[in-house]
Amino acid sequence: MSACETSLLKNSNLTLQEYIDLYNDEPDFSEKAFTYYAVINKEEYGEGMVLNDESSIYDLGGDLMITISSVANGVTIYDEDEFPYYNEKGNVDYNGIWTLDQAYRFNTIYNINNINILPSPATYENGEYVFNEDALKQIKYEIYNNNSVCIASLHILRPIFCIGYYADSTVADLTYEEAKLSLWDLITNDYGYSEAEADEYCKFRGGLINLEDLTIDEIIEIGKMRLIINNYDENTYDFSSLSKEDLILVVKSDYIGEDLQKVLNYEKNNVNYINADKDNPTYAHYTYDVLTTNHMVTIIGYDDNYSADNFIDGHEPPGDGAFICKNSWGNDWGNDGYFYLSYYDKTLSSPFTVDVVEKESDYDVLTNDYCQFLDINTALYDDPVYHANVLNIYDDCNLDSLGFVTDNCDTTINYSIYLLNDNYSSPTDGNL
Repeated sequence: MSACETSLLKNSNLTLQEYIDLYNDEPDFSEKAFTYYAVINKEEYGEGMVLNDESSIYDLGGDLMITISSVANGVTIYDEDEFPYYNEKGNVDYNGIWTLDQAYRFNTIYNINNINILPSPATYENGEYVFNEDALKQIKYEIYNNNSVCIASLHILRPIFCIGYYADSTVADLTYEEAKLSLWDLITNDYGYSEAEADEYCKFRGGLINLEDLTIDEIIEIGKMRLIINNYDENTYDFSSLSKEDLILVVKSDYIGEDLQKVLNYEKNNVNYINADKDNPTYAHYTYDVLTTNHMVTIIGYDDNYSADNFIDGHEPPGDGAFICKNSWGNDWGNDGYFYLSYYDKTLSSPFTVDVVEKESDYDVLTNDYCQFLDINTALYDDPVYHANVLNIYDDCNLDSLGFVTDNCDTTINYSIYLLNDNYSSPTDGNL
């Protein structure tokens, strides 16, 4: 959605403020609707994911293949005003109702016509990292040259890139306000803490309290609260036996409650890939280890002259140059929500763009495939391989588009459409 929102600005040659002045609103597409309809499918078909708690779908994450298979089934771009990222009470309380009506599944405002997979600058040969300069050139070419193209009556937009990489964290830290919104009732009602204790804990979770400035006893009390709120016994650890340095590591750890030595080993050996130095933060990210992608961001530009010296001291990339990226963690993270991602990051993967077309009229999707492709395995055959869907059409209609899923760039799809005879004997028994 970020890439599609950005494309509206780029292709209209408007700044954000100019867009707001013209349309009285900023471009804002619904992450909630795309996520919900991509994951929750029509029960009568018995396909797709089955979840006991539908609110958990917003924590599942996603990847390129889930996106492609969802778009192929008609899940595209929805209006944030119609599907705001709130529950029925108008807030982000996890315990609220997050369900959407299947009747609105195709209430889209734009359609995604194509998803274009491109090669990644990070390639591997015999398990060894190799920088692919041609892939970098292609990404930069696409960013720089692809503006809007008019074809017939459709307005084709080429949005900015999405790309995957390994991030230090897959979620943003809570702000004080977010901590209060999500934790206050839990702390005071479910666990019986006072409002003063709840406020202190929310200040800690929101980064307003530096544990190093507290006494050991004060840190232990916060640690016990963290354990209880995460459904562990407050005596899980013997906090008093720890040094202040180790105590702080445990209390701040996302893995508090697990085996103490494992938590300490992880925190002491945890490496950082983004320069967030408190004295001179550049928010320049370079993953120099070979790791698996865990996050996706939007590339909105690039800078060939961005110095390698801006990255973590002692772990600079082999050359200058970085993508300018928009993250999804709010504008109080990084440089107002943005950061630099090195061309030489060893975990870059799945760069892609999407072609967006204006929705001309209401539509329906004839296929009954509501399963997401969580993985695709490619096999090569000497002979052609064919696949067919047979669709029952009961009313006159125009066939507008066909959806296919591939997992590699430079893939060609050949297709034929037949109007089948009565009592057909094969998918080609009819008029081409």
